[in-house]
Amino acid sequence: MNLNGLGIDVNMYSYKHKGGDDKIIAGVELDSIRNQYGHSTKRMTEHYVKQIKGIYKRDIVENSPEF
Repeated sequence: MNLNGLGIDVNMYSYKHKGGDDKIIAGVELDSIRNQYGHSTKRMTEHYVKQIKGIYKRDIVENSPEF
């Protein structure tokens, strides 16, 4: 689908990715998103939530003990 002639290629999964990213950035747990999306595995949800690696990295940096 071409969004309103703007040359932006979107489909229903584009919105699923966007929604997942917005939720994870807002602090919603991956398991909550997984349940909402009806996925049986976190791996499938991670496919849609592209920002998860950044969230994992931030979590490690912010919560790791100092050496």
